[in-house]
Amino acid sequence: MKNSKVIIVDDDPNIREGLHAWLSREYTVHCFDSAIALLGVIDNFDFEDGMPTCLLLDFQMPEMTDVELQATLNKKPKCYYYWEKVICKKKSLIY
Repeated sequence: MKNSKVIIVDDDPNIREGLHAWLSREYTVHCFDSAIALLGVIDNFDFEDGMPTCLLLDFQMPEMTDVELQATLNKKPKCYYYWEKVICKKKSLIY
């Protein structure tokens, strides 16, 4: 049984599929192609099931950025988040 969930939100299908293939070996993975798609179902997720949940968000999505999505999710009463942003660009890693 997998003990943690990962929610991936990325508009690039290659990124989504690659992350899903890699992470699904160890985690329950849910993928969405946009922030709007995630927001449409977020209330159906059981965040109180005791399984830690990690959200991997694309930095720049067409209709809503990761920061805008985080702000929207923070307003949801059953979502409790600790945000840490990691940005990978070329060969540098910024925390």
